[in-house]
Amino acid sequence: KEEEGKKIYWWPAIQNVGEGIFLEFNKDSIDNWIKNNQYISDEITKLRKRALTKESFCPCTNIKPEKDINPKFILLHTFSHLLINEIIISSGYSSSSLQERIYCSDDGDSEMSGILIYIAASEGTGSLGGLSRLLEPENLQKLIEGMFFRFSNCSNDPVCINSTASGTESFNFAACHACALIPETACEFRNLFLDRKTIVGGDKVDGFFQKFFNTNK
Repeated sequence: KEEEGKKIYWWPAIQNVGEGIFLEFNKDSIDNWIKNNQYISDEITKLRKRALTKESFCPCTNIKPEKDINPKFILLHTFSHLLINEIIISSGYSSSSLQERIYCSDDGDSEMSGILIYIAASEGTGSLGGLSRLLEPENLQKLIEGMFFRFSNCSNDPVCINSTASGTESFNFAACHACALIPETACEFRNLFLDRKTIVGGDKVDGFFQKFFNTNK
């Protein structure tokens, strides 16, 4: 476009409005869980080595296998997916309207252990307050309780819960379309690096939330 002899560069754009839920995990709780679950640490070490040998993996995600694939990331990512699926069931949002951001780092001052679940849309869907209202303590507790008990079992169990290599490139453990997978437009990492056992427990693994719900899985 030219105006009075000057070139003006412009690009079309849209304005999104949205809301979300951010949850930060307690560092000591995660560290103690990892310390008491050597089996899952060993399995994820094997997963990291597998990822490093897959040429098709790295260009398609934001993950650096040697740095980012660890028990804390698997825990946060799986929790995010299960919570999204519970929100879809409980709140009425469509399965493709929610998205995630995983904040996971062990780098000194920038250490992070959190997740963001949000909705962003060009119309008013993401500004009505329904999602953020779920953050109120009584609602959030019911949401997490529902998530835990709903996904403690999967319709594909025992195959799902005992899986050691599922999904694309076999980068998942216990995760399938009946429990931990979400639309790929909602996931940062192509539905990879998920394990439902980290949340609800399973063979040789104590789930992170088992101690809160006093289950003996």
